[in-house]
Amino acid sequence: MCYNLQFAAKDLPVQWEWKAEEKWIAYDVPTCAQLEEAFQQRSRGVLLSAGYFEDKREYQVMYNHDRHQHVQINLATGGRRAVRRIADDNSHLFKDVEASELSATEQCSICTEPFDSSIAAGKAVKLRNCHGHYFHGPCLSAWVKLKNTCPFCRAAV
Repeated sequence: MCYNLQFAAKDLPVQWEWKAEEKWIAYDVPTCAQLEEAFQQRSRGVLLSAGYFEDKREYQVMYNHDRHQHVQINLATGGRRAVRRIADDNSHLFKDVEASELSATEQCSICTEPFDSSIAAGKAVKLRNCHGHYFHGPCLSAWVKLKNTCPFCRAAV
């Protein structure tokens, strides 16, 4: 699968990625749509048949909805790869920031726009593995889809 497809999928509200060694690679747009549809229906798995996989039909993604741990299985070889979903609602990656946690001069570390002092929970988020770095949810989601790091300290997501 072409690595450049990651850029085509970065603007999707939800992006699905598979892990190749130490790098996450986005599925193409039709495959993301197929994965998300099955995920939203709370399916246990889906045989990939869209986009890059249209003629292959030898890969299946199994979902673990409770643990947010999904896996792609090559049905011919039995090989497995981790799969992840990245979206603005990723509570397993992002944590909502309460307005009381933000100072009056706090700003998103990505777009540098200030947070409104009356911000509601969910409008600002932080990565679960970082402290003190706050972002707008959509800004952080788009960044993680492309970089897979904290935009501030570069810690791996």
